[in-house]
Amino acid sequence: VSINVPDNECVGSAVGLLTDGGSVTNVSVGGSLTAKNGNGGVVGRLTESGSITDCSNSAEVTATGNGGNTAGIVGAAYYTRENEEMNITGCSNVGKISGGTGVGGIVGLSAANVKNCSNDGEISGNNTSVGGIIGEQRNYGEVSGNVNTADVTNTNDGAFGTGGIIGWIRYFNDPTAYAVSETVAVTDNDNSGKISGGASAGGIVGHIYNRAVVSGNTNTAAAVSAKTFAAGIAGSLQLESNNMFADEEADIDVTGNVSTTPVGSITADCADQFAYNNDKTHFTVENNGDKA
Repeated sequence: VSINVPDNECVGSAVGLLTDGGSVTNVSVGGSLTAKNGNGGVVGRLTESGSITDCSNSAEVTATGNGGNTAGIVGAAYYTRENEEMNITGCSNVGKISGGTGVGGIVGLSAANVKNCSNDGEISGNNTSVGGIIGEQRNYGEVSGNVNTADVTNTNDGAFGTGGIIGWIRYFNDPTAYAVSETVAVTDNDNSGKISGGASAGGIVGHIYNRAVVSGNTNTAAAVSAKTFAAGIAGSLQLESNNMFADEEADIDVTGNVSTTPVGSITADCADQFAYNNDKTHFTVENNGDKA
């Protein structure tokens, strides 16, 4: 493809907007795609229910200006509905992906289950939520069995959330858009790409608000660096009262992960081998190691 619509949104090589349980399977894309926001190599946006399976992208995908929600497979898979799910499975990206906020190798903004996907394309952003697989995971979803081998870079030192698998996990208190909200689970993912830039960076997840389970993941990045927070697994764990979960419900568990990034190669104002924990009352970091 050769798609160049720099002022447009909701742009995909195969489908612009996928809704109501639709599915896209076995689509391969090459070439280039440039749009403003909500653009993916295969699908622009997926909402509430549907599936994207066994698709691949080698096209260079670019968001213009400060645009975002940009990725190799689907720009945004968001909003949740009772008794419905979105699933992105077995997809791969080797294309270079760049944009503002919400930039990912597979999904830019996600409330979907993302499983067994891979990214080998360079990822770069200049705002919040930049990740090797997912830029931002919001309100819902299981993220498991994914592999990122590419470098992930955020050029904005004031922007939170740069990660090898997910840039930022957070929750919006908006039941009209997110009728279903559950703890995000990040399990059995692998990252080997170097993670650099932004205000918080992690080998697996850059920044987490209030709730998540992060377990069984492996990070072997040569280096992880950011301005304020950096760690081998999760850059920063933060209690945020304006997010959906109240203080007494906050619970982040970072357990049973492996990070081999040398401590001297994890650099930030606040750095930790595994996870920089801002609230030990609500959050647990234990049983992590530096050997598989």
